[in-house]
Amino acid sequence: MLRTERYPNRKKILKNWAHSEKENSRMLHVVHAPRYFQLSGTKESGHFHIDPVFEKNAIPYYNLRESMIQISEEEQKELFHMEDGHPSDQGAQFIADYILEHIIK
Repeated sequence: MLRTERYPNRKKILKNWAHSEKENSRMLHVVHAPRYFQLSGTKESGHFHIDPVFEKNAIPYYNLRESMIQISEEEQKELFHMEDGHPSDQGAQFIADYILEHIIK
């Protein structure tokens, strides 16, 4: 997850990137695709903090965690490589489907 309080230059980078996209008639979107271990716990835990830089700079932010926790634990496990928590082929497809449904219109 983007942690701009630990990496202060990220705020500037995001702000400049969003501005550059607007100048070119495009819009920057941020999609948080969690690792498997980030599906457990609560929204209030640090992993799910949404930095205000997104809202302040009108950067749309999408959190796939909310969709992923709606499916069974067995289905969740199929979305990830358990050895490192990164998306599997099924996970990549889940992410692509989410982007198609929520962003590309």
